[in-house]
Amino acid sequence: MLLEEEELQRVTDFLRIISKLKITPRTGWIRCRVSGNPETIGAHSFGVALLSWIIGEERGLDTAKAVKMALAHDLLEAYTGDITPSDIDLVAKKETLEQEAISKLGHLLPENMKAEMLLLIRELRDGRSPESRIVKQSDRLDTAFQAFIYEETAYRDHPRDSVFSGFFDFAKEAHLDGYSQKLLEEIERMRRK
Repeated sequence: MLLEEEELQRVTDFLRIISKLKITPRTGWIRCRVSGNPETIGAHSFGVALLSWIIGEERGLDTAKAVKMALAHDLLEAYTGDITPSDIDLVAKKETLEQEAISKLGHLLPENMKAEMLLLIRELRDGRSPESRIVKQSDRLDTAFQAFIYEETAYRDHPRDSVFSGFFDFAKEAHLDGYSQKLLEEIERMRRK
């Protein structure tokens, strides 16, 4: 009984820490001075998971694995913060910060889930499996789609070569597969309207 209570407390602590991602705005949108309520890390992870499911289905991949990987892809940011490519001083320390975060999060999870999550995070970092590549593509596509949403709504009076263009360029650099490329092209077509 004591072990069960300890495990419940650890899982509750995990959920408390991770739930902060649902209210933590993404750094890129803050730097772009997105007004109102900028997209949060948790909302982004939802978008990445949904895209990973859609693209994974289209490609006939293990969608359960891709969705789990997508859900795990930013969990470490609960400890590291949202490190962007422009955070040059932090990018160099990112792997060390992530290893510390893995250790902290790992202590809060049941052993079977801990092992699976660590494997998924490593696989995503390695980037060799089809599922990990889909999650990385979905990460970029979701960001481009969110930039499109900002342009379409609150920033519709801004020129299309606005500050958000960099997010579309970033998605193009992701070596998108055929279906992901078509999704990005469709977003860009809608953007030109």
